[in-house]
Amino acid sequence: MTESRNLNYLKKNKLFYMDIAFVLLMLCVFLFSFWKCKYGFGGNDEAFYLCTPHRLSLGDSLLSEEWHLSQLSTFLSYPFVWLFTTITGGTTGIILAARYTYIMFHLLVSILIYVRLRKYGLSALVATVLFFLFTPYDIMSLSYNTLGLDLVAVSGVLLATADYKNKVILILSGFAFAGAVLCQPYLIMAYVLFALCVVANIILKKLKKNENFFAQDYFSLKTFLFFTLGAAVVAAVFLIFLLSRASISEIMENIPYIMSDPEHPNLPVLTRISYLFRTMWKCADLFNISIVAYLVILFAMIIDRKRRKHKGFYLLLTSIAVVFAFITFIPRLINYNYNYIMFPVIYLGISSYILSENKNRNLMACLFSLGIIYSFALCFTSNQYFYIVSCAISASNIASFVFLGNVLTEMKNEKEDENEKKVTIVSYTSGEDKTIISATPRRIFSVIAITLSVITILFQACLQTVVKANHCFWEQPMEHLNFTLSGGPADGIITYEANAQNYQNLLYDINKAYENKQDENILFLTQKTWTYLAAEDMNYATFSAWISGENENAVSRLEQYYSLHPNKLPKYIYIPKYSNWDLTNLWSEAYAKGYTVNETEYSYQLEK
Repeated sequence: MTESRNLNYLKKNKLFYMDIAFVLLMLCVFLFSFWKCKYGFGGNDEAFYLCTPHRLSLGDSLLSEEWHLSQLSTFLSYPFVWLFTTITGGTTGIILAARYTYIMFHLLVSILIYVRLRKYGLSALVATVLFFLFTPYDIMSLSYNTLGLDLVAVSGVLLATADYKNKVILILSGFAFAGAVLCQPYLIMAYVLFALCVVANIILKKLKKNENFFAQDYFSLKTFLFFTLGAAVVAAVFLIFLLSRASISEIMENIPYIMSDPEHPNLPVLTRISYLFRTMWKCADLFNISIVAYLVILFAMIIDRKRRKHKGFYLLLTSIAVVFAFITFIPRLINYNYNYIMFPVIYLGISSYILSENKNRNLMACLFSLGIIYSFALCFTSNQYFYIVSCAISASNIASFVFLGNVLTEMKNEKEDENEKKVTIVSYTSGEDKTIISATPRRIFSVIAITLSVITILFQACLQTVVKANHCFWEQPMEHLNFTLSGGPADGIITYEANAQNYQNLLYDINKAYENKQDENILFLTQKTWTYLAAEDMNYATFSAWISGENENAVSRLEQYYSLHPNKLPKYIYIPKYSNWDLTNLWSEAYAKGYTVNETEYSYQLEK
């Protein structure tokens, strides 16, 4: 009894110190992310993430007046935009505010993940901190990428660690899953697979085959039903919101145009999978060597019936493959390969799960597998292929770290076989005393593998930190970012001089042009999506703020849009002077439709 109490005391004491370490580490990483938030105003993606919820706040509808494939996720970011514009009375500083909001949300998600996984020890701490440190594309904002990844992780962790008698946890897991499906609709395939596993469990039970892969609590009918209940709540609220603004006939009329997005063409499944593996093979010089090497290691582990006795050897080889993969990414990591840094850890996750004796099947089925399905779902809708898969895989990596921690603990506690021949490691004489240190080859490999595995994880942590500190999406290097933007949606963000000057000029020009105008429909013929946020309460006269290039294809889609939505014809059209449009054709069409043109130093402004 005394021994049992001592063990419980030590366990609680260990968890207490681990919790203190978690709080301190997360505080450091949080402050680090908070500092980084202000830097970088590159690309058009980040502002676009806020444009669709912004147009929702102005009264527009989803699946009718917006034609971009990512629009469902804006149902989740809409409350933020509505609350921000209601409180502040405008959009000034909204991009930076969205970054801070994302960090807070990501922090809460990470804390939840740690609380649910802390029973697994130090590996849970490492998994959570590194998960928080990573942001897809390093765009710290509320988007279908960041929200989708967080919600997938939450859903998987809750389902894997549920009591299964606790209905609330199962409902919350379904709730998070439904949110993730809004960010990536193809993720619904995970729900279908879940249902098939539940059906298989029911059938096998009736056949009295209780010992099978599907005979698990997470595949029970009760678990599935409460999970479905949580998902159904989100689906019901979404449908009520959707149908309050657009009829079913209007939605069906616009769906074909939404699905014909030129940047995301419909491709056969095999073609997309082919592109995925092609981009994986060519993503970095020599990275394909690590792929081939790990496939060989994996094949050897699978056919080796004594693989658990050879844990150290296989884990050592896997760690070497991971480190080699990291090294291949380093030359362009800060500029182009940001997401790739999350992929190699999957090697360690797979190997650790195969080699462990006490397998964590809950995390494998509910989190690791869900992350893999999520990554393939993204591949079916994105034109980023391996790059988007690499960021999605970070959800699976949470489980990978736990698997690794489990197998390292097994190796650490493994007793040496007395019948196995030992090898002398150190032999020295001091006076009359002779000391010999020896161990079995298996033990030697285990110690080396444990050491290299820890070094590998530290290497990843260092790479993530360095890249996070220096990488800015589509921006100049950090040392050139020293001009703070003033006014407009990007107020408070720090960028480089030329970018800042261009932003301030356009912002001044837009404000001057429309400050005394009525809030009518406006069309910005530019890929700079932030201009719609700068127009404050002007209504969007476009199929999407993301027009997919300044070309005839965009004009053609606009004409199709206006044929379905004549009420969206623009009263104002704004064209920056540095655009790539064929102005000759634009002018002839504009004059024919009754527009007058006003030219300024920075733009052409059309008004009807």
